[in-house]
This record gives sequence, structure tokens and C-alpha cells, in this order.
Amino acid sequence: MASDKLHAFTDSYVDTIVRQATTDPDDVISSLALSIHSRNPPEVLKEVCVFGDKQDDSHRGLFFRGRCFREIPEIAEKRGIPLGRFLFYEMPPITLEKHVSRLTPGEYEKASTEQVKQSIREENDIVRIFVDGSDSPKSLLEIDYSIMKRLAGHVFRAYRLYFVPSTADQTSPVAELKDLVRDWDKP
Repeated sequence: MASDKLHAFTDSYVDTIVRQATTDPDDVISSLALSIHSRNPPEVLKEVCVFGDKQDDSHRGLFFRGRCFREIPEIAEKRGIPLGRFLFYEMPPITLEKHVSRLTPGEYEKASTEQVKQSIREENDIVRIFVDGSDSPKSLLEIDYSIMKRLAGHVFRAYRLYFVPSTADQTSPVAELKDLVRDWDKP
């Protein structure tokens, strides 16, 4: 049973809270609230997108993330900008493994029981197609010219560093900050 107070949770209620937060004495809270209230989103200082081998642990995105966590606190302190006005976002990795089975038909057929095979099918979403007049379907990962075979084992990642503008800023530091972080994805 829903709470009787739930009906009071409306757009107007949320708008009132955001509007009140625009005058909060904490610069971070007021900047974030003003950004929402004025529909003036945070500025992207830098975005790094990486597509590569899933096992690669030395890609540009990791260099960028490391520099952000090491250097942003110092930059914020030197410029008198509250650290909370810098927002770092790391998108969850996008892979194809959830949609393409890595099992070959031989491995699949070696499964001991029909119940185990059913479990494997459900877990791996096995996709098979008939090619070149073959009598049995092949997994997309067995077909050399399949884009799925070429993409399996790869991942797409995105990293973004944002800056929340404030009306308290005499001049916008965005251009200077973008210049500072320009090469942060290089080793």
C-alpha cells in the first residue's frame, strides 16, 4: 500500500526544492541547482571514447581517468573552484558478449544433459545461422566474415569530465579548463 504522502511528490514539489537550493550557501549545491533550474547543463571539458580489446588495460580512457582523479583537486584548489563543480562520468562498458555465444557447437554439444544445454542457451543467447549451404547452423563467432566475430572480445568505453558553471564566476573558466585537460588522454 502506497503512503498517503506520495501524492504530494509532484513536479511542482521537486521544482520548489531545486529553486530553494539555488540560494544555498554551499557554492556546489547552488551551482548544481541553478544549472538544473535554468536548464543550463554542465559543460563538457573533455570526452574520451575508446573501442578496443576488452583486456586492454592501458588505453587512453584510463590515462584520462587517472589524470582527472590526480590533478582536478589541485586545479580546483589553485583556482578557488569548489571540487564538487567538477563531475567525472565513466559510462558502463558496452560489449557484445551478452548477445553472442562464445561457445562453439562442439563445446555446446559436449554439455552433459539437456538441462545443462538449456541453461547454456539461456545464459549465452546462442545465435546460429545457416551459411554456404551447410547442413547445420553455425554460431556467428565461427563465421570468419561475421562482424560479430570481429567485435566479440571488444568493448566500447566513454569517459567525460564536466564543469558546472556558476553565476558567482566573474569570467567563465571553461575555455581555460578545456585547454588544461586537452591532452590528458595521452600517456
